[in-house]
Amino acid sequence: MWKKYDIDKIDPKLIDITSKRFSGQTTLLHELIDNMRYIIFQFFSKNNKPLINPLDIINKVITDIKYPLTSTGQPTDFHYYQAFKRGWFGCQKCFRNDFDYFQLASETAWLKMGDCEDSSILTGAGLENLKQMLICDYFVCLGAVYKDWKLLGYHGWVIVKIDNTWRLVETTLDTPYSNVTEMPTVNINTNKWKVGELVYEAMVIFNKKELWEWVEGSEMGERLKEYLEKTHKEKETKKKYKEMSKSYYKLLGKGTKVK
Repeated sequence: MWKKYDIDKIDPKLIDITSKRFSGQTTLLHELIDNMRYIIFQFFSKNNKPLINPLDIINKVITDIKYPLTSTGQPTDFHYYQAFKRGWFGCQKCFRNDFDYFQLASETAWLKMGDCEDSSILTGAGLENLKQMLICDYFVCLGAVYKDWKLLGYHGWVIVKIDNTWRLVETTLDTPYSNVTEMPTVNINTNKWKVGELVYEAMVIFNKKELWEWVEGSEMGERLKEYLEKTHKEKETKKKYKEMSKSYYKLLGKGTKVK
């Protein structure tokens, strides 16, 4: 069952995701959705006018955000930042995260690149502004994807409520959705959602105001902690995306950005 929490009433220690940033960059989960940054308004605008259709918001991310790949086409989430360069081989301050890094929505909008969690968080930032306008509702989801009841890997995606119907959004598609009905409907009272040959299982869903955890006797924050402990190798794999791409081609005639 889902347990629902008001973000403002949660002990900050339980939603601290600093381990997914550079060392010392203290960040809380919902702060990743930094929707009030000017760069977010720029990203979700066309001809200097904000996008106000949920489908346009979603497709903007799918179209404009590339997936980070190595020269051999392997998904990667390695992050390195060098500040105040000092000579050819050193810098005054260097930061690196070799494992799994969560970008702010504004960082993804600026870089035009991000993995499944990053593109989902950016989508959430665009939908957050529509939520405030009472146009739609949404959650960023963290969980796992299965095919034939076998775990493909851990994953991030979005669910959005449009015209009183909740639908699942895969933000790593290589081609935009043609219409809203291509997004499978989901029952928000459960945490397992079938999409063609795939099953998406949500562990945690969140937006700027709420955090929901699917609990079976666990304490508050345990499911989020469980997801945060998953490594890059358990999430951003070609094996996962290869199977997802095959399934989406059968379902929609579209694949994922990682083949």
